[in-house]
Amino acid sequence: MQAFLTSDLWVLGTGGTIAGRASNLPAGYTPGQVAVADLVQAAALAGVTCHTEQVAQIGSHDMSWGLWGQLAHRVAQLAQGGLAAGVVITHGTDTMEETATYLHAVLPALGVSLPVVLTGAMHPADSDAPDGPANLRAALQAAATLPGGVWVVMDGALWPGDSVRKSHPRRVWAFDGGDAPRLDPSDAAALRALAWQPPTPWLRLPPNWMNQPAPWVGVVTSVAHADPREVLAWLDAGVQGLVLAGTGNGTCHANLEPVLQQAEQAGVPVWLASRTLWPVSVRTPRVPPVPCGLTPATTRVAQMLWLSF
Repeated sequence: MQAFLTSDLWVLGTGGTIAGRASNLPAGYTPGQVAVADLVQAAALAGVTCHTEQVAQIGSHDMSWGLWGQLAHRVAQLAQGGLAAGVVITHGTDTMEETATYLHAVLPALGVSLPVVLTGAMHPADSDAPDGPANLRAALQAAATLPGGVWVVMDGALWPGDSVRKSHPRRVWAFDGGDAPRLDPSDAAALRALAWQPPTPWLRLPPNWMNQPAPWVGVVTSVAHADPREVLAWLDAGVQGLVLAGTGNGTCHANLEPVLQQAEQAGVPVWLASRTLWPVSVRTPRVPPVPCGLTPATTRVAQMLWLSF
């Protein structure tokens, strides 16, 4: 377990709805407008010393490979320098599960085992009923208590970062963890008692890992009357990997099988996920035994990392 020189928490801001300002609710708002220092001030937690840093100010639908690398690098600096006992990342909800998947894979490879908690909001900061302050306060409580790992806090629930997914576009209860247990971020005794162990790294990061370009991985969805020309178009365009969002428990339309086999024979890996709202773990020869996400989007993140490193 990592030893720290401080018990302070750090909050890294990336923007999102939690930092958004409304223009003419409910018609619209602009994400990434409120500084992370102001967010923390509004969600002050007694007895916890917080430092803030604005890493980005974007809507998370614009999240990038480079920004993922910056976040992982900064968390590693804080951990290895003994500057933080835990890190909270304020983040938009649209791609929060993808960022959590990236950090869940990369941070162990960097030797980081401190708790990292992502949180956000479904209502902007200046709405009549902002949910951001409560979410941020709960995330701070969790980061101050958890033994380690990557987690997501939303709407009074704490989920493991490698299983969470956004399941509703508007409600404050927009996230779930599928079959993963829902934990209470305010239950300090339960969080301290978690039988958590640092995950075994499955990536080997080269010294220049932050400069590695993002590989091109596409997502193909199996649907009724699927057209194989979609896969052929990806291959003709030079895609480096594919994720198949299969039906049900990972089934695939017969029209797609020949061209997916063609892709694999050409050296383009095809990984399998499920397009269902609550996808379960799909393990076939098309998914190597790495701790990747369960949704098509998070499986894509894992394959990007697999191809990069």
